Amino acid sequence: MLDSSDLATSRHRFSRRFLTDRRSLTPKVISATTAMAAACCLGISTELSAQRSSETWEFRTVESADLLFHGLAVVGLQGFSSLPLYDRDYAARVRAAKEARGIYPTRLDRQAGSFLEAFERDSTFELFHFLPLYFGTARPETVLEVFSEVAAGSGARSAYEEAAFASSVLESVFRSRSQRQVLAEYADVLEEEWEVFLRDYSAESSTRQSEAAAEASREWHLRVAPAVAGFLDGRQMSGGLVMVSAALGPEGRVFAGDPESTEDNVFAVSSAFSGTGLGISAYLLKELCYPVASGVVAALGISRDRVNAERLSGRLAVRCGAELLADGGAGLADDYRATFLAAAAATGISGPTFETAYPVEANTLERLRRDLRDNTR
Repeated sequence: MLDSSDLATSRHRFSRRFLTDRRSLTPKVISATTAMAAACCLGISTELSAQRSSETWEFRTVESADLLFHGLAVVGLQGFSSLPLYDRDYAARVRAAKEARGIYPTRLDRQAGSFLEAFERDSTFELFHFLPLYFGTARPETVLEVFSEVAAGSGARSAYEEAAFASSVLESVFRSRSQRQVLAEYADVLEEEWEVFLRDYSAESSTRQSEAAAEASREWHLRVAPAVAGFLDGRQMSGGLVMVSAALGPEGRVFAGDPESTEDNVFAVSSAFSGTGLGISAYLLKELCYPVASGVVAALGISRDRVNAERLSGRLAVRCGAELLADGGAGLADDYRATFLAAAAATGISGPTFETAYPVEANTLERLRRDLRDNTR
């Protein structure tokens, strides 16, 4: 079984928080972490690019990701970041939509409290924040079937080639009877949620979400990517699948699949704040910055304090994007700052300016700038 040093040399950034930001790891968390790494080395391909179009950076909605993020947003599971993992208004919006249809509460609504208690009691369930990235573009029906088969111990990995990596991770991490009972019940509830509500609700908003993704793609390719081309080249990130989801908050997700491919990357970002500044493109740039930011925090010796390390890494990642765009011209840095000022205001973060909303000490910021120079070609 692999340990954290094996992870550090593998370039597999499974889930930046689940694997790289553990400060004082408990034996249970270490077991889950190393099991995930072992799953990668079972001969299961992590390459996700076969599920994508030929476009280098592809912005799109993914139904299975929307379902999984929807479930967690309704349950109310959050993390330690300064910015929320899920849009704080999302649950209220979907409740109103259900009430208008006369179907509130659904089973997910009724059991949200019990699921939240189970997820918070066992930190292994933090993996759920990243599962949509491991499934890639698999259909919701496939994801739910994999959940059920893993819970039953019936070898889901061999049944669904497109979800082989995700199912191997689930099988490796959720080993106890109690964990698999929760997994089975959650899969059953999500299946009903998809059937009675979310499938139709997503279809109704698909045009709006697709337009937001298309606009983000244009903005990224025409304005943002050229301005940070040296950084992207230095980080060996030349493309990827960018999932946009209304359930997500401004704190996104990043996953690198095949370590030999600079395009085999998956991101998940919010579409909820896309009307201000750069919107989705800003959130993507922040996710691209996160590995550099977390490296700075680790170098400063803060990484053992999980909560403070996570919050500082998040603030530093936000500031990183502004640093990269400082010489981008055409008001790029101002638009980027406007996006995150809007996000801060919407989530109750105080600070009248970008710098006060995302405070970073001068020596930390200087270390970030030095590392950015080292990571730019």
